Amino acid sequence: MPEICTNTPIPSFNDMHAAFVGNLKFPATLLFNFPSLPTLPSPMFPSQISIPHLEAIKLIGELQNFQLMTTFLAFIQPMADLLSLSLDAILPKMPVLNINLLELLSANPSALLETIRTAIKNRVNIPFVEFPFYLTLSIPDFEAVQVLSNLTRYYFNMLVGFVEDLIGSVTDYLDIAGMIALPTLPTFAEVLSLAKTKLGIPSPLIPNISIPEFELQEAVGIYMNMAITAAMDAIMSFCTNALSSFLTFTFPTLCITV
Repeated sequence: MPEICTNTPIPSFNDMHAAFVGNLKFPATLLFNFPSLPTLPSPMFPSQISIPHLEAIKLIGELQNFQLMTTFLAFIQPMADLLSLSLDAILPKMPVLNINLLELLSANPSALLETIRTAIKNRVNIPFVEFPFYLTLSIPDFEAVQVLSNLTRYYFNMLVGFVEDLIGSVTDYLDIAGMIALPTLPTFAEVLSLAKTKLGIPSPLIPNISIPEFELQEAVGIYMNMAITAAMDAIMSFCTNALSSFLTFTFPTLCITV
């Protein structure tokens, strides 16, 4: 059975896509068993829509997100321990879902999506989302899954700022030089504009299928994660160099069989 692996604590979507896309042949030669992830249920679409190649690309993106969550926690836990801080007390809450990183990692993805569907129905303000989400496509299951993905990327944006502040507290505590300021992360409008160009991402994004509005929202997530991972690379460098004499960091990677 094929595997999708992150191979690194801060993976690139493009690298993960390139490593797996050879399995997506037409006509299909493999039957996939897509597992559940923190932000993706199994089956992926409760209405029993089945588009295996699309689902495989979505799984790659959400496995990348799962790995980034795990790496954020690996940054945070040793620093919180040093400062005698409780994670539940200090972690920021994810908007709309009102859960923190620990709760997100252990959440029931179907329950999260039900909350998202209710928020969409009530036109709740969801960060990193504009309505109408699709202009010509009307598939509520697609919409809910992608809105949750966009919201998760927004939460990563929050976590970057949180980790940057936490590092400041740690360097003050240890009385050592601080980390240089991270660049400002892009706005939704900036990412959306870039996503419309589709430069620097796999083409075709989904082999043998073309659903432009779905692909646009996927591109939004891919570009946002490019900015997030660049910031995380800088954090990783500081943690493994400047802080490694004082703290022990461990960064597990992930692999799933489909």
